Amino acid sequence: MPIASATLTIGDGGLGVSRQLSRPPAIVGCAQSGTVATVVLCSTVEDAISTFGYGKLTALAAEYFLRAGGPILCVRATSTSAGSCSAVSAGGSNTSTAVLSVTVSSAADDFRVVYRVSRAAANLAALTAAVRISLDNGETFSEEFAVPANGEITIPNTGITTDFADGTFVVGDTFSFTSTAPIWDASALGTALDALEVTTIDHEFVHVAEQVTGANVGTVDTSISGLESSNIYRWFLASSRNQNSGESVSTWQGVLLGSSPGFSGFTSRHGAVTAGYATRLDALWGANLIRSVAWAIGPRLALIRSVGVNGLADHPGRVLSGPLGGIDDGDLIHDLRILTGLDTGRFLGAQSLPGRGGFYATAITRAAAGSDFTSIMNVRVVKEAARLSVSILQDYLNSSVRTVTGGKIDPRDADAIDGRVTAALSQDLVSTGLCSAVVAQVDRNNNVLSSSQLNFKVRVQPLGYATLIDIDLSLSAQVA
Repeated sequence: MPIASATLTIGDGGLGVSRQLSRPPAIVGCAQSGTVATVVLCSTVEDAISTFGYGKLTALAAEYFLRAGGPILCVRATSTSAGSCSAVSAGGSNTSTAVLSVTVSSAADDFRVVYRVSRAAANLAALTAAVRISLDNGETFSEEFAVPANGEITIPNTGITTDFADGTFVVGDTFSFTSTAPIWDASALGTALDALEVTTIDHEFVHVAEQVTGANVGTVDTSISGLESSNIYRWFLASSRNQNSGESVSTWQGVLLGSSPGFSGFTSRHGAVTAGYATRLDALWGANLIRSVAWAIGPRLALIRSVGVNGLADHPGRVLSGPLGGIDDGDLIHDLRILTGLDTGRFLGAQSLPGRGGFYATAITRAAAGSDFTSIMNVRVVKEAARLSVSILQDYLNSSVRTVTGGKIDPRDADAIDGRVTAALSQDLVSTGLCSAVVAQVDRNNNVLSSSQLNFKVRVQPLGYATLIDIDLSLSAQVA
């Protein structure tokens, strides 16, 4: 008889993924490495980094892993415009004579870099100089980097290398520059989206990591809308550009609301484009970077599919579910409660609520006024209803039905099919809280005998949303 014992194995590598997403999102963006236009299912941020290195693709993936969970589909797009860096500016009160320059400027992301001298030196040969480096304009700093005799410092994972020319280093002096992330062109974006069109890995929506314009957003819309003829139903999330340096809010807003590169000529019932940026503690870089509000709204949309009260039918700005993650008070740069023209112009965004902390998502899409698809909730529900309808109704392929005069379906069979299909759709849509009601009805007038075709109508009654609340308050001599 063996000696009694118990065994236990401690697993490593599960931290950071608190939940599993059903029908996960797909992210398209630029990265340092990995095969372009190839779909990779990543279970952790470590998977994404090991495959793609650093860049907006992995930075956005890190946000999803942190805020919503995994897995996530990632597709690298070809960087047709390489990352770059500006010239270096010495601090206005500097007394150091050492001069900093950027020698390798293939930046992986958008940074506001600051070098601050933390240890003095008479020259490079003294080997006593050191700096701390910030990626967020001095809000957070790294540990010390010793300045070597040749003056060269590579900022880890960023694609940026700098060089100090010989001179003195004075503690507290600063050197600063900015970097611009790489980006695709419309052709490269289309090629990456092509890979998602043919993948066998199902996903609910596509989030483009970099900003789109009115001139190239149609590439995304064409990819998503073209899938419907193959009974594949997805939607997209994209973001517009930030304010340029020195550009006023009104000028920036006017560009977005105008024609190309603005979005006035672009309508779509297949997704949303955000306007607005916020300073956020980045999940990949650990610095306070300026990111599109789409980077907060996308993970919220992915999360509520799994944990929302009404799943994907939840409003992403439902107040009882809490504010958007990662945007603290004072960090939202563009508040759509104030910039109402952007909401009127059909941009998704984030807004404050008077007297309440945090910020909350709006829900508008690029659908034209009067469309049934002007809210992201309706887009998601209809796409889900379409997917389920095809799946359920495919059960009747090659089935026989009785016919009556004129080759029409026998009402007895039509009633039975209506009942079964409606019950199945109700189980998946109404019982799960995605809509208020659903009904399916087969066409009784089609000559099924000659056409061999059953025609169906499916009607979905959506949920209502309390986006406006009116309060009548007054003093009263008696409150009963």
